[in-house]
Amino acid sequence: MENPDQPPEARLIDAAQKAAVPPQSMRRAAEAAGISDGRWRQIVKGYQSTGTGRIPVVAPDDTLARMAIAVGVTPDELAETGRTAAADAQRALLDAGDRPDVELSEVSTERLLAEIRRRIEGAEPQPKLTRLQVRQQRDMEQHASGRSRRRISSQALAGQVDEVVGEAERRQSDYKKAAGTRDPRIPPGDPGAYDPGLPADPDGPEEGA
Repeated sequence: MENPDQPPEARLIDAAQKAAVPPQSMRRAAEAAGISDGRWRQIVKGYQSTGTGRIPVVAPDDTLARMAIAVGVTPDELAETGRTAAADAQRALLDAGDRPDVELSEVSTERLLAEIRRRIEGAEPQPKLTRLQVRQQRDMEQHASGRSRRRISSQALAGQVDEVVGEAERRQSDYKKAAGTRDPRIPPGDPGAYDPGLPADPDGPEEGA
């Protein structure tokens, strides 16, 4: 019996798994997709061996969608193979946030900072910051920008954003607790007259403050 041809969607998934950076084993990809590595192997080969020969294997739409997510294949790429229903199922999973803990794509600085802005949008405005606090906030944003340049998984991205947002919320809470504590180094009426309790600068305020 002639071996069936490997379906185009199977060829796409197989190539993506083998080209993953950092390397991703077939077993890990299968676990992320919720299937056994044996089933994964049958799907990407396009056939299943039986006692009477080999029979074609075509992945159901939902299974193929999870496999595509596991190896970073996009819905558009999947649709180009002719599996449009599977591509729609993949979009639904992505919209629902059902992403496996695997390396998916290189997350840009812009994407990370946009997610941070989205999460803190609508938060109460912070009190006027001192120059030191402005520098600390800038350092935190630069730290988040630098970390986003390496490849991280979607789940790692969510954890990174939570960490940055949590730090921002903690600092905001500290600022509110410190409200009403006037810094004697700053003249009354100055918008920076409230200080979070930091020790006095022995050299006095910076020039041009």
